[in-house]
Amino acid sequence: MKRLFSFVFIFVLVLTLVAFSFGCSKQEEKQPTKQEPAKTQEPAQTGEPAGQTLDVLVSEEFFGLCKGKKVYASTCGQADLETLGIIVEDGLESLDMEDPTVYQNDLVAADVEDGSVVLLVVGGSNKGLGAAKTDVASEAARASEFASKAEAGKITLVVIHIGGTARRGDTSDPIIKAAAPSADLLLVVAEGNGDGYFTNVSSEHDIPLFLYSKTSKMKASFVKLFE
Repeated sequence: MKRLFSFVFIFVLVLTLVAFSFGCSKQEEKQPTKQEPAKTQEPAQTGEPAGQTLDVLVSEEFFGLCKGKKVYASTCGQADLETLGIIVEDGLESLDMEDPTVYQNDLVAADVEDGSVVLLVVGGSNKGLGAAKTDVASEAARASEFASKAEAGKITLVVIHIGGTARRGDTSDPIIKAAAPSADLLLVVAEGNGDGYFTNVSSEHDIPLFLYSKTSKMKASFVKLFE
């Protein structure tokens, strides 16, 4: 009798262990597998819209754009003209060529010869506006005069924005918007295009746009304009 009881006890114990093991394995199967946390996408670099490559030379259609022509450079907004002059002059030194450009902060469209090229730096500086005793409205109006002359085919207008985010906003944007849609060519430091404004203007008005990571990267393109 004792042997029979022992056998039954062992049999029940084995069944219990088997059932317990089976239940645990089923529970593990039901538990969802641990997933790796989703990787967050790195934000796009400011001022570099999707599909736009930086620091590319102007296209061949603009090679020699300024050669043999009267070239003027001015700023609407009283900012960054000196910086432009440094870029252009440094570039032309590589050609062993003197910069023929006439630089004038307060240049007006009426004084520009027909058939010439105007390098127009757009972007407002409160300090510059104050020193020149002018304002945003006056500078925007002056920009509009260059735009009108370009639309009439009397000048070639190259609109340049090199001041980054410091040359965007309420002081600068009215001036930029007065000139950019009438440009023949847009040369822009990408930081100033963070909202895609210049990209949109380029697309809407079919104006070639070249973006640069910094001002010094524009130098090779200016060489091609004069070469």
